[in-house]
Amino acid sequence: MQNEVLKLAQNGSFQEAVQGAEKMFDLIAVEQLTEHMADLYETAGRLYYHAGNLEKALEYSLKVKHESVGWGVPGPFGRDKLKMMDNVIKRIERELGEQKKAEEEERKKKEKEVKDEKNEETKEERLRGEEPKEEKELQQKTQDNQEES
Repeated sequence: MQNEVLKLAQNGSFQEAVQGAEKMFDLIAVEQLTEHMADLYETAGRLYYHAGNLEKALEYSLKVKHESVGWGVPGPFGRDKLKMMDNVIKRIERELGEQKKAEEEERKKKEKEVKDEKNEETKEERLRGEEPKEEKELQQKTQDNQEES
């Protein structure tokens, strides 16, 4: 099954590969082959990364580190592996931060566009000698609140 998952990933079918990796976790739990979990978590983390799901990539990368620290990876290879995972985790965290910053900037940009459109509509209404809709709505709400009191 792991070979099938890898073939899917090599062909760029990351979503299908991720689904296959998730099935492997179920099989490993049933078969109690937990000594392979760190390797499978690493595979899943890489798949999620390439599929563009940075949050899941981080989740599985942290699991790799947890498994490696918890059960130990002997010798210099183990130290190198932990060092590599620390760097991977830092990279993903940085990319997640950049992604969230870009999303926030996009949200602010859209809010500004909406505000600018409303301001333009208000200007046009005033030029036509009309009372702007927002002012009408505000006056109506104020009137409604006074009537309720």
